[in-house]
Amino acid sequence: MPDDDDESSIKNVMMSVGRLQDNDIQQMCNFITGPVHYGFCCDGCHMDPIIGTRYLFNECDESLEVVLCEECFVEGSFENEYH
Repeated sequence: MPDDDDESSIKNVMMSVGRLQDNDIQQMCNFITGPVHYGFCCDGCHMDPIIGTRYLFNECDESLEVVLCEECFVEGSFENEYH
């Protein structure tokens, strides 16, 4: 059975979690997983949204831009008819 100090600590943690704002939660998630790039889909593995580092290759016409997640970029195997 928890003693008074344990219960007090638990209550303090629960109260502090209740004060978190959406932005605080987003920052905590970004710290754990890396940034989340909403509106971007990986052209290699189709991760949507891209979580972590996002690579944009824009040497071609804007309509032919390639967006890759970190895993696909490191793997280096992405190819299409233009790249």
